[in-house]
Amino acid sequence: MQLRGSSSGTADGADQHTQYRREEETPIAPETNSSGEPAPAPEERKPTVSQARALFDYVASPDDSPELSFKKGEIFDILDDSAKWWTVLKKMDGSTGIIPSNFVRRCDQKRDPRFQAKALYGYQGQPEDVSLTKGEILDVLDDAENWWEVRKACGSEGQAPSNYLRKLVTPGFRAEALYDYRAAFDDPEEVSFSRFDTFEVLDNSGKWWTVRKADGRTGIAPSNFLQVIT
Repeated sequence: MQLRGSSSGTADGADQHTQYRREEETPIAPETNSSGEPAPAPEERKPTVSQARALFDYVASPDDSPELSFKKGEIFDILDDSAKWWTVLKKMDGSTGIIPSNFVRRCDQKRDPRFQAKALYGYQGQPEDVSLTKGEILDVLDDAENWWEVRKACGSEGQAPSNYLRKLVTPGFRAEALYDYRAAFDDPEEVSFSRFDTFEVLDNSGKWWTVRKADGRTGIAPSNFLQVIT
């Protein structure tokens, strides 16, 4: 039987092998710095691992041992996504198995927020949740249930209890500081600013407005220190 890719004749095969042999390469001297020391070998690049988040709860079939059960919000490393059932590593406990791909969403799929919300209280999240700091502003991606899917300013996503959040109605205007202001040491919600600093106003429903500074930080500022600008 003739093997795939083999030649039908010994002489022809030898000639073909000779034809495709790589020629000897001249070694290249390692690059050196100004002191004559050789450059170090570059660090090994770690492969990028795609992740997915569970959109719903799922209970694995008892008759199919590779399947994994999971809860909404859990995170997985995607090991193989070439079929409808993905092979994944479950971040919570390190187990591996298969899950239905239509029950999860890739974490690198950027979604536009439905609206923004402000944390009313601090919250220490579980592995599938996000932790909250009182006063921080979050993008709300899904508010269909009592636990909202949110994205923090740092980009991390997860679930948060909706009764810990207050929906913000963005007024759609900016404000400029009339005076300098130094935030109270014992109130982490307040932001300090200098005269002429400008802000995006996120909530102006009270005497203390929720604002976003030019550097991305959010907090509250006294409205009588600000003036609306167009």
